[in-house]
Amino acid sequence: MKIDITAHRGSSDAAPENTMSAINLAIQEQADYAEIDVQQTKDGSLVLLHDSNLKRVTGIERNIWELSDNEVDKLDVGNWFSLKFAGEKVPYLEEVIDAVKGKIKLNIELKLNGHEQNLAEHVAELICQKEFTEQCLITSFDYHTLVQVKKINAQVATGLIFARPIENLANFKVDFYSVEQMVATIDFINTAHAIGRNVHVWTVNKIAEMGKFISRGVDNIITNRPKTLHVLLEKQLAR
Repeated sequence: MKIDITAHRGSSDAAPENTMSAINLAIQEQADYAEIDVQQTKDGSLVLLHDSNLKRVTGIERNIWELSDNEVDKLDVGNWFSLKFAGEKVPYLEEVIDAVKGKIKLNIELKLNGHEQNLAEHVAELICQKEFTEQCLITSFDYHTLVQVKKINAQVATGLIFARPIENLANFKVDFYSVEQMVATIDFINTAHAIGRNVHVWTVNKIAEMGKFISRGVDNIITNRPKTLHVLLEKQLAR
């Protein structure tokens, strides 16, 4: 069984998260997917950013929904990580899709911050417009957001994210579950597979933990260190 590698926020151990540099590095390191976080600017544009507040990655105490596209374009989201990445810009989802088509798939997490402007609809429509359905997954902690996505694009794969066990798994009409390591027990994985759902586990950075989830038979491992995981999987295949 093939286990897919997802680079968490791109190859974020070696490059600033949610940037083209991190995504390009994930491609070089042979990840199957780059996981990215999507929010909206004041103008409603779709951009890559994990935190709603920009303080951690720019040093500026502002929220993404307060800034126009023009203001976002002036931000530096690389310098906080390393001077080597100074000048790195906030990417727009559309330009990321254009850049990665045919090179790596995307796991697009919809981040709800209470200031969305039809976020699910805009992302689902963009994926249709770009003919990118087969090259991406849509994930969210919010099930109703995923239902909205499916109404617009029934073919796109969706995954519910959760960090604690939940009951009545089969009631959630999604294609897979994206779960924190503690949730991904052997029993959980077997139950999910029995009802036709794949299991993605996050965020797995230690080699021992990678080995554990490989042996448990998860379908996708989300990591900040895709190169390390790729090497480990290659060794497993060579046995």
